Amino acid sequence: MPTGMAMHIGHVALRLRDPDAYAQFACDVLGLRETHRTATAILLSASEKDHELELVQGAEDGLDHVGLEVESTEALQAVQATVERAGITCRRVPPGHAAGLGAAVRFTGPGAIAYEVYTDMCRDSVSIGRYTHRPVRRFGHLTFASAEHHAVENFCVEVLRFRVSDRLGRATWLRCDADHHGFAVTPGPERTVLHHHAWQTQDLGTLGSYCDGLIGHGITLKWGPVRHGPGFNLATYVPDPAGGLVEVYADLLQIVDDAGYVPYDWTGEPNALNLWGPPAPQDFLTFGLRTVGFATAAEAAA
Repeated sequence: MPTGMAMHIGHVALRLRDPDAYAQFACDVLGLRETHRTATAILLSASEKDHELELVQGAEDGLDHVGLEVESTEALQAVQATVERAGITCRRVPPGHAAGLGAAVRFTGPGAIAYEVYTDMCRDSVSIGRYTHRPVRRFGHLTFASAEHHAVENFCVEVLRFRVSDRLGRATWLRCDADHHGFAVTPGPERTVLHHHAWQTQDLGTLGSYCDGLIGHGITLKWGPVRHGPGFNLATYVPDPAGGLVEVYADLLQIVDDAGYVPYDWTGEPNALNLWGPPAPQDFLTFGLRTVGFATAAEAAA
């Protein structure tokens, strides 16, 4: 794949027994807007992108796939070639296979994480109201827990060309563009889980307003506000309707000098996950959505 900032975190697709309930949560709590609805899926966005969250009808709750966006047809071809050289079969899908997307390749990597890499997602112009009047501005990153965490990390670095930003014990934070991390990978269960998906808000004040808004929805924070060490972002976490967590964050470190950045090892810092002190609750790591992969035609029609 071409070097440089050629890949970006695009969207996350969840397979759900009740997509409508999750869509209601995403609109009411995060301020997302619905952009498309079909018989089997609901698509939503917080930004100018056509969609950043895809909710697919299914028989169980889980992670359907991760969407990664590249900036050109040449970059997409390079991704496919690199993935296939690693011995993984890719399926090329044409433009328009999903609402708002150009051409794409689909494949499944270590940890049974399914990927859709694509180009040319439709976008609107940035608007004042959309940028300033919603609790969250955009989809930001994902955290996985997996017994195959080393294999997931190696695939991201060696095949997808992510870079290591920071480490903490056996946990790793990885970036594909200027955001400190697009993926975080930690040790976890035999069947990989998406522990949480994360959405960016403006600043600490906006994060506080978001937390105030949770009161009216009867939602209590599972953890936060915290100041993470890796990425230095402010963060809050709430349970979602399907058994995972949603992070809303601000002030994530931007790595603009990519070649000059030196990864940091937080292993010796006892408060690495919250520099302000209070650790995560004991059940924090029990949350997550299992990887289920791309829906089959039969599942999509169910």
